[in-house]
Amino acid sequence: MYNIAARIYVRAGRAREAETAVRRSRQISPTFAFDHLLLGITLLMQGRATEALAEMQQESGPGGQALGLAVAYHALHRDLDADAALARLKAENGSDSAFLISEAYAFRKQKDPAFEWLNRAFAQRDNSLYSLKGAPLVRNLEGDPRYKAFLRQMNLPE
Repeated sequence: MYNIAARIYVRAGRAREAETAVRRSRQISPTFAFDHLLLGITLLMQGRATEALAEMQQESGPGGQALGLAVAYHALHRDLDADAALARLKAENGSDSAFLISEAYAFRKQKDPAFEWLNRAFAQRDNSLYSLKGAPLVRNLEGDPRYKAFLRQMNLPE
């Protein structure tokens, strides 16, 4: 329940409440996959990149750690580490979880590759695409006309 509340708060831009909820989720279920990633994202939203990196390093969910490291290192301007994490993410998840890669590129404000990977995710029928609207890591794409076109392609409201 707290994990779901945290996800709702993150999408609403309410990072402090999301942080409280995800920390409570971890108290109840300390091994729940993706809680470290979710907490790391809430910390990034608050400008706390060093703390976010520490959380991302503990993530165990498939693809979650590589995504988390790619965005946290980018936020810390550790470009070589960010690029290495993104390369790992692509190598491990490119054939079946392209949305994760799109999120990393979107966070880095690299819109062309972000949309390329979004389209791959659509072609793969990536089950993570359900979380596109409001996803904090892809907010950099929302003002681009390709974003609205992609939502229409998915039959989602703009």
